[in-house]
Amino acid sequence: QDLVILVATTGQGEPPKNMAKNWKFLLRKSLPTNSLEGLRIGVFGLGDSAYKKYNWMGRLVYRRLAQLGAKPVNTLDEGLGNDQDP
Repeated sequence: QDLVILVATTGQGEPPKNMAKNWKFLLRKSLPTNSLEGLRIGVFGLGDSAYKKYNWMGRLVYRRLAQLGAKPVNTLDEGLGNDQDP
């Protein structure tokens, strides 16, 4: 199975409101580390490098899904979009 996730960072590194509930679920310590085994993921963060916590949520989601057993199909740096790019 494959999953592509586009995620923005709001404010000072917070998840967007429509993602907060899912993010809270993914952070549960009771989730087994093999929960997402067999899932291939592509994470693309939407951000602006003018902010201190540039693409914070994209980075966190990428790492957390990998911790839960998902296999990334892209490197973290390949998936960081920047509003400052021409």
